[in-house]
Amino acid sequence: MKFMKTTIEVIKLVSVRITILLFTLIVLQSDLLGQWNLSLSTSQELNDNPFRSPIAESELISTFNLGIERELDDFNLLYYGSFSLFNKSVLRNYYWHQLGLYTSNDNSIYGIYAEQRLNRSDFNFYNYIDFTAYMRHSLEMDLFLPTILASVAYKKYDNAPEYDNLFLSAGLNINKGFETKTTFIMQAVFNYKNYVNTGTSSGGQGRGRGVMASTEELPNISTSQFYFNTRVAQSLFENTGLAAFYINRSLLGGSGTWEGSYDYNYSDESDLYDDPVSRNENSFGVELTQILPLNIMLKSGYNYGTRDYPTQGIYTDAENYSVDFDRSDTNSYLFLSLNKSFPIDSNEQSFINVGLSYGILENESNSYWYDYKSNQFLINLNLQF
Repeated sequence: MKFMKTTIEVIKLVSVRITILLFTLIVLQSDLLGQWNLSLSTSQELNDNPFRSPIAESELISTFNLGIERELDDFNLLYYGSFSLFNKSVLRNYYWHQLGLYTSNDNSIYGIYAEQRLNRSDFNFYNYIDFTAYMRHSLEMDLFLPTILASVAYKKYDNAPEYDNLFLSAGLNINKGFETKTTFIMQAVFNYKNYVNTGTSSGGQGRGRGVMASTEELPNISTSQFYFNTRVAQSLFENTGLAAFYINRSLLGGSGTWEGSYDYNYSDESDLYDDPVSRNENSFGVELTQILPLNIMLKSGYNYGTRDYPTQGIYTDAENYSVDFDRSDTNSYLFLSLNKSFPIDSNEQSFINVGLSYGILENESNSYWYDYKSNQFLINLNLQF
C-alpha cells in the first residue's frame, strides 16, 4: 500500500520530466542532424529498495540518455551518455559516458571504447575510467553459425586503487535455427580478472563494508571463471514465443577477489558490490513474448538461481564479519513489461518507443548485507532517428 501511495505522489513529477524530454525531441528532429544517427531516451524508476539493502529505502530515479553515431568511410564513431538523478538521495547523482569507434564487415566487427563514470564529491570513490578493445568474428559453416568473441579491458578507479583491474575474456557463441521455428544459442566464455594493485596487503576492512576476501599473504589477487549460457527459443503461434535459458558460472582458480560490499550498490553488479566473476552460479529462466493488438509487445519472465562465493565470508549481522562460513545466495526475479513503437516519419525510419515494466527481485543470503527484496516500476520513453 505504501509503495502504491508513493507511486501516485510522483506521477506529477514524472509527467513534467517526460514533457520536457518530448519537447526536446521535437526540437531536435530536424534536417540539421544530417547523416548522424541519434537516440534520446529517459526512464523514470520508482523502486522501494533501489540500493539492494536489508534496510529498504524507496527512491525515484530519473535517467536521461543520449546516443550519437556517425558512419565514416572506414569506421563508425559513437558516443553514449547517461545522467541519473535521485529524487531524495541527490548526492548520489552521477553521469556516465562512453566514446568508441568500430569497423565491421559481413563476418567481423572490431572496436575500442573508453567509458567514464563521474559522481559528486561525496561519492567520488565510484569514479572510474575504463578502456576496452573487442572483436567478434563469425565463421561460415553449413551446420550452425559459430562466432568467436574476445575482449580486453582495463578499469581504473580514481579513489579506490585496490579495485583497479585487468579483465580478459574469450569465448565462442553458436547459433542454430531449425525449420520448426526453433532457435538454439550456446555461449562458452573464459574470464580472467587481475587486481593490478594488490599484493601488499593480506586482508582487512576497506571502505564502507569492503573486506578483502583473501586473508593470506599473496603476490596479487586474481580469479578465473568459466561462463556457460544456453538458450532455446520456440515460436508457438504466429504472435507468441517462448524461451528458456540456463547459465552456469564456475570458478577455475586464482587467489580470490575483493568482496567489495560498498553501502551504495544501485543498478548493476560491479567490482564494488557483487562482481559476477567472483562466484559459482547455476540459474535458469523462462520468458514469454506475446504480440497484442495494435502491435503492443507483452513480455513476462521468471529467473531463479543459486550463487556461492567460496572466497567470501558472511556478515552475521550489520557489524560482525565471519570467515567460518562461505556466503551463499538464492536469487529470483519476476517481471512483466509492455512496449509500443510509434513511427514518426513516412519511411518508418524514425520512431518513438514507450515502455512500462514491473519487477520483483528477491535475494536470500546467509550474509546480512546481501539479504534483500525490491519492487521496481519503470516507465521508458525512447526516440530514434
